[in-house]
Amino acid sequence: MRCIWPAALVAAIVLATCGESGASDHGSGAVEQQPNAPSAPKAGEREPAVDADTSGHGAVLCAYWLYLDAQSFGERCFPQDSYFQATLAGEIARIEKFIMDNGPATQAEIGQMRAHMRADTAAAACDGDVKGFYLTIRRQQAKLHSADDFLLSVPRKPEMNPCL
Repeated sequence: MRCIWPAALVAAIVLATCGESGASDHGSGAVEQQPNAPSAPKAGEREPAVDADTSGHGAVLCAYWLYLDAQSFGERCFPQDSYFQATLAGEIARIEKFIMDNGPATQAEIGQMRAHMRADTAAAACDGDVKGFYLTIRRQQAKLHSADDFLLSVPRKPEMNPCL
């Protein structure tokens, strides 16, 4: 079976993001409302369609967001990791090319998307949940390129979902 992400990486990301139980911080298992996330439809309204990748190769925008999170965090909290930062930058550039080729998106639009996505982790504490995620993918850096080869191997519209 071919996977986009090594199984250990996915498990570590889920644990770093959701904690040992995989539940939300509230303990109820409820989905936490994210800032700027669309709200649930009101009575009588149709639920908006959510585009999702169905290729079996993964959600390109999800991988992009995760890499940008890691890059932003690493630049602030692990500036000595220049080799890993270069690895991330190379993979981010590959994903950006895929987005422009298949999006369609211009370089300026990619820059705006990058700035917006990176702003999400700009204030993350260097000892918080993002640290566990960063350290996990840094340990897996040798596998990132081959995982991205699979992720980017099929031309298709870049999608955010399903994301982890």
